[in-house]
Amino acid sequence: MTPRFVFPSLVPAVLAILTFITPALGAQGGKEIYSFDGHNAGYVPLSPPILDSVGNLYGTTEDGGTGSLGTVYELVRNSNGTYTEKVLHSFQGAPDGANPVASPIFDHAGNLYGTAGGGNRSSFGVVYELSPGSNGEWTEQVLYTFTGGADGEYPDGGLVMDNSGNLYGTTVSGGNTNCQYGCGTVYELSPNGGGQWTKTILYSFTGGDDGATPTYGNLVLDAAGNLYGTASAGGSGNSGTVFKLTKGSGGQWTQSVLYAFTGGNDGASPQFGLTFDPSGNLYGSTNLGGAIKEGTIFELSPQANGYWSENTLLTFDRQNGEQPSTPVTFDGKGRLYGTAEFGGESDGDGGGTIFRLTPVGGTWSHIVLYRFPPNNGVQHWYPFGGLTYDPVRNQFFGTTEGGGADRAGDVFEFIAAQ
Repeated sequence: MTPRFVFPSLVPAVLAILTFITPALGAQGGKEIYSFDGHNAGYVPLSPPILDSVGNLYGTTEDGGTGSLGTVYELVRNSNGTYTEKVLHSFQGAPDGANPVASPIFDHAGNLYGTAGGGNRSSFGVVYELSPGSNGEWTEQVLYTFTGGADGEYPDGGLVMDNSGNLYGTTVSGGNTNCQYGCGTVYELSPNGGGQWTKTILYSFTGGDDGATPTYGNLVLDAAGNLYGTASAGGSGNSGTVFKLTKGSGGQWTQSVLYAFTGGNDGASPQFGLTFDPSGNLYGSTNLGGAIKEGTIFELSPQANGYWSENTLLTFDRQNGEQPSTPVTFDGKGRLYGTAEFGGESDGDGGGTIFRLTPVGGTWSHIVLYRFPPNNGVQHWYPFGGLTYDPVRNQFFGTTEGGGADRAGDVFEFIAAQ
């Protein structure tokens, strides 16, 4: 099956199996906290929510809302630990966008920024801002409308913001015409006063050794302001790449390939973003490839000669999950967590898994923390987009695209092991 789509201190940790406690998710340590209704409240959440400073959650649904084209929602944390949903914005298609996949991000003033991959006048996507008002309502402003040409199309990946307030993201297609529909782009949006923004294309993929089709992943920034990301296709092995964009002194950006996947045991089609550790190593997932072509978790480590070495930490085998739909996320003890959208049973059935990788003596130990039940015609699960870690409460949040009472998706939480 194919999906639709503070660093921690690295210390040894003792493996402990995590279980769940509610009928929706199983037994001890976690629970479903909100079930979407499939209507105006939205449905099909495809990314984990983000947190504000008081523990409220913010995310997107690809469908539903008053325009039936997706929403941005808030889950307000109540004093008893429950959550109440509030729809901040329902997308209407033209001109404000539609079908957001990625969760938004905050700036320091409490505004939200995000992408909606379709639904403008030309159906090629938008970058939007949501600003809170004194009356509790939020106002949407479209910062940029993609035309589907050289500027790119379908910005399904999320955004990252630098210290100057510039936004960076990717488009799945558009840009270089070497590809039939364009090979995708990396772009920057810079505020220039008066609420106006200037868009600059930093790089257009050619579909050759540099890669093509950056899909769902957010870019990541290092301390020097360089950008890192994944392209799900192209590369010397035609199986995707991990790339770096280096900012020069004249404001020009140079693209380099840190690793090209071969489609073998190292994996293929990296569709999500990357995660740094304190030593500058990068971690991510491939949706395909590995020993039985069901995906991998990998580490890239910088070498003294300027090259990067790849280490496959985990190969998925149906029972531990299939097609990891995830960036990996650290907890406070240097352990990596993520989700696989499918699998969890030896026959390849199952509604997906939550897994953990723990560093032990120079290697990584793997454990499946939870197996979502197989699709039995009553419940569909399929966790998509990974997990968000809350270091204050030592817990994770995630979403399933087909769980919940109405099979319209849900938001769940679980406690990280001590």
